Amino acid sequence: MKLKHIFPVLSLVLIGAAQAQQQTTGLLSKRLANASSRTASASQGDRAQIITQASDTATPWVVNGDGMRTRYTLVNLENTAATYQIVFVTSEGTQYRVPWAGMDPTNVLRGTIQPNSTLEFVTDGHGETTQGWSLASATGARVIFTAQNERMIADGVWHSTSYYPSNSLSKKVKVRFDNRDGYTTKIIVNNLNTAGTRVAITVRDADGNTIGELEGFMDAANQYGIDVREDFPLSQGLAGTIEIAIPTTNRSGVSALGVRLNSETGGIDMFDAFSTVAWSQ
Repeated sequence: MKLKHIFPVLSLVLIGAAQAQQQTTGLLSKRLANASSRTASASQGDRAQIITQASDTATPWVVNGDGMRTRYTLVNLENTAATYQIVFVTSEGTQYRVPWAGMDPTNVLRGTIQPNSTLEFVTDGHGETTQGWSLASATGARVIFTAQNERMIADGVWHSTSYYPSNSLSKKVKVRFDNRDGYTTKIIVNNLNTAGTRVAITVRDADGNTIGELEGFMDAANQYGIDVREDFPLSQGLAGTIEIAIPTTNRSGVSALGVRLNSETGGIDMFDAFSTVAWSQ
């Protein structure tokens, strides 16, 4: 079994319920076994510059266009100002020039957040769908970063699902899955390193029994997808966890997000990845 590249994008859930019922299992297309790294074919100037520190947080899924957008919220928890930086990376590991509402497109957001204040940035939601991930950091004060993936359900009406980014140095994360009641769970996985890495994936049911395993390779800074029900048939009708681990020799970690979809109703939920830098290997 091979890891799948993230294309075509998960925004297919936005189509009508009848179409979604037919296409849900194809939301993540298979990556060819002999496919070369898209990062390797990109020019040096296009490659994302990624330097992670202990305080950095990784947002697993940034998406914009075709009725979807991403909202970032920054909250300064202290009585002193802080400087922040958010770097955006495409699914192929290159610089992601994000189209922002009321701002010029850019692959890096930098600035100052005042004491005890809140900042928001929202993508414009227009045009063809683009996606990737991001890395955020702050200095001078403790700043909380949250992300919301929003989809338009009617003209001017947006449905929002929020989650917390994960620590960028975590080499092992766990994500819930829930394939009950007509839902299927997709897992988005990002290699936060500037080099390729091996990855080991273990699927467990709610009782902790292993029901599936997968080992593969992730290209540098690339984004991948797992269709839990399709790739691990024993997970159908069950809930449990997926463990994603990369070697501890990597400088940076791995980030992940669970996306739970209902093909009949169009329902969507987000599952955070649970992680800790000191998690025993």
